This record gives sequence, C-alpha cells and structure tokens, in this order.
Amino acid sequence: MKKTAAWSLEINSSLKKCYGLIENPENHPKWSPYKINVKKIDKSFKRYKWELDIDLPMVGKVSGYCETIIQIPYNRYKFKGVLNGDDVEATIIEDYEFKEISPVTIRIVRTSTLELPNLNGFVVENVVGSQFNKLSNEVKNNLRKLLS
Repeated sequence: MKKTAAWSLEINSSLKKCYGLIENPENHPKWSPYKINVKKIDKSFKRYKWELDIDLPMVGKVSGYCETIIQIPYNRYKFKGVLNGDDVEATIIEDYEFKEISPVTIRIVRTSTLELPNLNGFVVENVVGSQFNKLSNEVKNNLRKLLS
C-alpha cells in the first residue's frame, strides 16, 4: 500500500534558516510530532545518513535509517527513510521545496509518500490517510513556531 500527501506553508523567515532547520536530522525531534531518537549521524558534503528510533502511531515503535540529499542552492531537500519493526517495514520519502515569495516570506511545499508493502485494504488506507492529515497540521504548526 502506498499513500501520498502534500501541503504548503508560508513562513516569515529566511530561506537559509528554513533549509537549515529541516535539513539537519538533529532538529527533527523539535518539529516532528512523533517521538524520534536520532542515534547516529554521518555527514558528507552532499548528504546525511542517519539512524533513528521512532514511535509511529499507525505502526508502533520502529528503527531505521534515513538518507538526506542536500542540494545547493538552498531550494530543495529530500530524505528517504526505511523503517523496520517486528511486524512492519515501511519506506517514507519526504520532499521539501523552498521558494522565496518575498525577501521575508518563504513557501515550503512538502510531498510525503509512505509505502507499507505488506499491507492492503480500505481500513488500513483510511487509517494511514487520517494520520497523514493529522501529521501535516502538527508539522506545519511546529515549523511555524520554530521559524517565524
């Protein structure tokens, strides 16, 4: 099963500040509504590779690794995570695009795709969909507080 959700958010902040906050895995617990423990980070010039534990309401506690693709200039950020738990394996891809609307206003557009390869069915899809909608509002509110 695969589910995609997208949202956009306009924030009164600088492009570099927005990009820097979202890019760095150490900042993720500050704006994610999930309980995240970032265990290890390796950083090269163009990417972060990091390990984490996360408590996802729809699947429970999972561990995994993420890879962040860093693009210069500061207008795009993407990460792919593979999460493994006792009963579930999930892949999530989040793509953030940053656009300067004015010298003091940035638009962030996020597209998230969650893939749960071993799950099918209408009920599961509705649960995942409702979690995505809830998550979007929580993330937007958290980012708004941190960046404005």
